[in-house]
Amino acid sequence: MSKPRPTRLIVTGHVVFDANFGGCGDIHLYGCEISTPADQASRQGPPGYFAASIFDGSDWRRVQLSRLLPYAERVYRGEAQRPRVAEALRQAVLQWRGEMAVYSDESRCFRLYAREML
Repeated sequence: MSKPRPTRLIVTGHVVFDANFGGCGDIHLYGCEISTPADQASRQGPPGYFAASIFDGSDWRRVQLSRLLPYAERVYRGEAQRPRVAEALRQAVLQWRGEMAVYSDESRCFRLYAREML
């Protein structure tokens, strides 16, 4: 019989950028490239945005980052901007330390209700 997956986690405030590392409650930030036509591709690298997952003790599960931070704060225009945006997001996650992340069956991801934008 498989062990039930947690539906409530305390956010540690610790950020990892490699899914091979991390402990329960840590946040994994990762870039998602935006598809653009080849003729519109920038010499700076592909544009993208950051998404997040939280470690539940056995696996990474999605965090609904769109309810926590505006898209404009998660997007980067190329590889040169990516580290700056990643650091700003790391600082934001640090502020979530001690918050309760609750799994939502409706959105099939974890949400930090106390931190969500109105």
